[in-house]
Amino acid sequence: MFSKINFPEKKILEITGGTGIDGIALAKSLIDRNFEVNKLIITDLREKALEKAKEFSRKELGFEAETHVLDAREIHKLGVKADVILMSGNSHPHFSTLDMIKFLSSASLSLKDDGILLIQGMTMFLHIINVGYKHVLLEKVTDNKILISLHVGYDEIKGTVRRVYIDLISGKRANIGLKFWDFAEMLGLCKIFFRETSLEKTD
Repeated sequence: MFSKINFPEKKILEITGGTGIDGIALAKSLIDRNFEVNKLIITDLREKALEKAKEFSRKELGFEAETHVLDAREIHKLGVKADVILMSGNSHPHFSTLDMIKFLSSASLSLKDDGILLIQGMTMFLHIINVGYKHVLLEKVTDNKILISLHVGYDEIKGTVRRVYIDLISGKRANIGLKFWDFAEMLGLCKIFFRETSLEKTD
């Protein structure tokens, strides 16, 4: 996907980056096309995932990504002016409307004047319309995990549904708020903070 899009070079900031797969893929795509990438910064709330990102970047890029445990709504606190900010891997459902506005504001402060914010994911809103909202879902089954999710409520202020994810084998659980975004909504919000917005569909 990244090889089809022309980006500025030099400094990439990936937010909600986890183990850095997408940020590293973007950097590698640019390097393979003879662009200069002199810095990759990856932020996430999970320190263990960021440790893997450091190792993965050394292996794939030949240099170690700079990592920060940081909320995406506060990336301006890094004091960075990036060429590209990347939110990938369908992270946007974890942002309520208010959280998304805070993130977009913070991102706009963290980009150079000609910088690009790239948000990649799927249109959850259309998916819910087509298949219907399920109160109980089987999420994942492996040899050592059976993960289900259950609807537990709706937050009228945030516009998010609350789901609890339970591993039936280990008993571990996590409560998560999800916003089923339509990309038209996101484009509208982006127009508040950015000069140009566009939507590109991928397979």
